[in-house]
Amino acid sequence: MTSLTTSEIARYESLKQRITKGAPTVLDVMDALAELKRDKLYRHEFPNFPACAQSFGLGISQAKLLVSASEIRAELQNSHHGGLDKDPEIIESIKGASAKALNSLSKIPKEKRLETISKIVHTKGAITESAVKQEAAKLNHKPTQPVTPGLEKYNEPQQKIINCYLENKTKWNSVPPITPRSMMDHLIKALA
Repeated sequence: MTSLTTSEIARYESLKQRITKGAPTVLDVMDALAELKRDKLYRHEFPNFPACAQSFGLGISQAKLLVSASEIRAELQNSHHGGLDKDPEIIESIKGASAKALNSLSKIPKEKRLETISKIVHTKGAITESAVKQEAAKLNHKPTQPVTPGLEKYNEPQQKIINCYLENKTKWNSVPPITPRSMMDHLIKALA
């Protein structure tokens, strides 16, 4: 374990208390965890951040979610995209957003995050995980393949597999007996 300076130890103890004694808001806990991780203030007691997070009763994925959400929130609050970050309604919505909602923003390109938040806040009122996911889906939407008549009842992945089979049916029928595994190999190659 690496030793810390006196000021780092004092900061570590302060952050540790904010996390264990319950900070006023979840945002404070998120920020305390993010600072612990960023500055590696845990290094005199723990070999890595996951071990430190577990000492607070947090699972590794939960701690990573909180740290990621804190980083995204800090990035949003420090960005200057056309004055959107000066809008009090947006600022309050960012402060009030859950860790999961903020973490969902990672699926949206950085340059579109504030614009997306503005759209969510002005249409839905609050930044929620589902609202962010809906906007991310719109931004990342890929056109769907036309549906072969008769396959409407199947979902998109099933339609792709059936279409692939239909397109390659004659080729596969001319081969010696196909096992389920070899058929999957053919489908994977064809869909790649």
